[in-house]
Amino acid sequence: MDTDPVQLLSLNSYDLLGQLKSKKTGGTDITGATALQKIDFTYNIRGWLKGINDIGGLNTGENDLFAFSINYNDVPGNNVNDQVMPLFNGNIAETSWRSATDNVLRRYGYRYDQLNRLLNAYYQKPGSAISLTSSYDESAQYDKNGNITRMERSGEYDDEVYALAMDELEYFYDPVEKNRLLKVADHTNQPAGFKDSPDNDTDDYTYDGYGNMTADRNKGITSITYNHQNLPVEIVFGNLVNTKIRYLYEAAGKKVQKVVRQQVFDGSAIVTETTATDYLGGFHYAKGKLQHFPTAEGYVSVTYDKRNISLRYFNYVYQYKDHLGNVRLSYGAKPGTQTPEIMEESHYYPFRDAAPQL
Repeated sequence: MDTDPVQLLSLNSYDLLGQLKSKKTGGTDITGATALQKIDFTYNIRGWLKGINDIGGLNTGENDLFAFSINYNDVPGNNVNDQVMPLFNGNIAETSWRSATDNVLRRYGYRYDQLNRLLNAYYQKPGSAISLTSSYDESAQYDKNGNITRMERSGEYDDEVYALAMDELEYFYDPVEKNRLLKVADHTNQPAGFKDSPDNDTDDYTYDGYGNMTADRNKGITSITYNHQNLPVEIVFGNLVNTKIRYLYEAAGKKVQKVVRQQVFDGSAIVTETTATDYLGGFHYAKGKLQHFPTAEGYVSVTYDKRNISLRYFNYVYQYKDHLGNVRLSYGAKPGTQTPEIMEESHYYPFRDAAPQL
């Protein structure tokens, strides 16, 4: 790009069944000889994904940064007093992962009800002194319509002994519109996790006649306005009219601009700060300058020389994703050495919320 060397996004190889067997990502050699990562994939006899790289140990010779595995009908981990069992109906019994950040093996074991709804997720660290740590467990209960009525989560501390009860959530639904969520109450006093509105006597969520949410008090959103396509055009936070987000769309409904207006302290007084982001086919612009754009394997961020803003640098970021499409790890080339470097790592609860401090 510009005068930069060509970058390898991915070089894929497939097995005899047409399944992705391995891919090489990154580097300036299109043959893959200098690729940042060689990622291997394995499948079971049904063609379901079983693993990404070797969960038993990262291949240091290939500089593996991440490994992930899925168990269906086998449970090599802790069965939690027979709560986590081998499954033969397609449900996932366990997921395991490790990264080069600390090379610690982590695992979730799952329990379901007879309707295949997830009831419990048991967090484990198999290589630690106490493998069943419970420090990031999650559980859920449901009503007859399948709506979540209670959810409990531990978190904040990845500790082998201590498990913090981070969330004890209770969900309330409209007695007339049975599946419409009105309120979520957190029965813990922990600042981490779900942010509950201090007003427990008022509904958290309100809706218009089309079912669009018009307020979310747990997030401090007092008003959401929609256009004729039921797309949000303005979100107002709190009682401050200058704290809002506005969206602009083209005729077909594709978002082309977001304007964030908020009040900030500039060191001497509270002023209104406005930031506009423009979107064009995946390309993101701020103040007329290109900021980043997506690729098949991640995205490219753009930085500018402070002394000469006409000079810009393209930084390729690659991503490991799990079977649900969650970004687990982002990496790029370390400046000067062109060796792989972890830029960001994320862990998730089974219901796909980010796990804090893990």
